Amino acid sequence: MKPVVSTPRINSQLPSAAALPMGTPPSIALISADLPYLTCLRTSLERSQELSRINKYHDTAQAIAALKLQRKSASQPDLILIDINRMDDSSLADVALLRSTFAGLPILVLTADTSSQNFESVIKLGVSGYLLKDCGLQQIKRSINDIIAGGASMDPVTTQRMFGKLSTKCNEGGNYSLSKRQLQVLQLLADGKLKKEIAEELNLSYHTVVMHTRYIYEKFGVKNVSAAVSKAIKTGIV
Repeated sequence: MKPVVSTPRINSQLPSAAALPMGTPPSIALISADLPYLTCLRTSLERSQELSRINKYHDTAQAIAALKLQRKSASQPDLILIDINRMDDSSLADVALLRSTFAGLPILVLTADTSSQNFESVIKLGVSGYLLKDCGLQQIKRSINDIIAGGASMDPVTTQRMFGKLSTKCNEGGNYSLSKRQLQVLQLLADGKLKKEIAEELNLSYHTVVMHTRYIYEKFGVKNVSAAVSKAIKTGIV
């Protein structure tokens, strides 16, 4: 069956090279079996110098072989971006293999699959990001930068559905129960918002948001929002 080509939406108002921060651009390993999409996405990302170091691979096996060689020469990428058109046991196994082989590398999953169940399955594997392919180029770039900076990035529509279930179960009580405000903070963190932005949106002080975030992470025993969402799923809260 011929793969469906999904072209990233490109914002014509991309930042100019002069406006970009100085320094070495991050290195990205881009994996996709959809060769036209792979080429299009790489070209689109490389239009700006901030994401100009991209190596593309047509499948997971090819990527793993190349990344193992790079590991020997201490030149591994900063992030793995894998395009999965449809989630199935094989694609989930690919993500699991990447996680086990390169445990220290963050993984961003780009997919056309809108299933909440598959979202849960991927998050359980410990990926740092999950986006739908129709999110647009700017969101992909923003997610890449957020994850490389140590954050996480989740598709807002999917996480909204997940947090609807999370809110119901947390209100029932339990070892991981969170207040309504803490759930709001966690959801906004999962949406990629900065603590300062969350404070403004919820009309809270920055210090209060920091304290809520610290409580959430301590309650779940994690260090970032991706791990918090993963813990919520694994423990059955979601």
